This record gives sequence, structure tokens and C-alpha cells, in this order.
Amino acid sequence: MALRRNRSSLFYALHVLLPLLLGFLLYVLLRPEVMAVRVVFSLLPFDLPQPPQWPDAASPVIRLLRCHAADFLWGYALAMALFWVGDRYGHPPGKSIGLSIFADLLMELLQLTPLLSGVFDPWDIFTQILGTGIAACTVADYNTIVRHIKEKGEKQR
Repeated sequence: MALRRNRSSLFYALHVLLPLLLGFLLYVLLRPEVMAVRVVFSLLPFDLPQPPQWPDAASPVIRLLRCHAADFLWGYALAMALFWVGDRYGHPPGKSIGLSIFADLLMELLQLTPLLSGVFDPWDIFTQILGTGIAACTVADYNTIVRHIKEKGEKQR
């Protein structure tokens, strides 16, 4: 049981941390004007070269990456974190999905208020919910593989 818990924790940790880091890297490379990037850069004791400014007329791939990829990755990471907590405490997956979608909606709706800077974009909600759905599929596949390995091991005994 402890080995399964450690493998499970490693699985979830990687699926939370890597998308967060990749999303931040995309912001650094493609959206250096974002406040979070400027704050991190200002905390560093040295100056970093500024990444290129991407024109709004950049290729559709760059535009998609620039506008939605980080939101997708952060939606995925949030869902994975909630699945991790749910797995740890025995909550049903639907609860994690519901909380993730609620948080996705809340964060985007808060951008309509002066409480949070940003620009409301319904496509951001879509990409974050898509990230939640892909996280749910990833967790389901992972659990199927773990269950199959466990059943195979029990048959060999």
C-alpha cells in the first residue's frame, strides 16, 4: 500500500508541477508583459534578457500558444491537484471535477471585477475546462493501469 501511495504521489506531483512550470515558461517566452512575469523578474538579483515581443498578427499557432496554452496547462494542473487531494482522502472524482470547473469559472469571472487584473475571455474558460477533462481522462487511465498491474500481480501469487 505504501508503494502504491508513493507512486501515486509521484504521478500527481509530476502532473501538477510540470504543467505549472511549462505554463509559466510559456508566459515568460510569449507574454513577458504579464504582471506575474514582471514581478518574478523584478525579484531576481540579476537582469535577464527580454524575450522577443510577438506581434498580434503572429502565426495562428503562436497566437494559440500565447493566448490559451498556459490557461489549459493551469486548468490541467489545478484539476490534477484536486484529484490528488481527492485520491488521498477518498473523495469521488466528480467532486474534484466540480471544484475544478467552479475554480476555472470563478477565476475568469473575477477578471470582470476590479479585484483581479486581467481580461475576461470565454475561450479561457473553455480551455481550462478542457484541461480539467483531459486531467480526468489521464487519472482514469492511470487508475486502470494500476488496477491492471495489481490484478496481474494477484494472479501470479
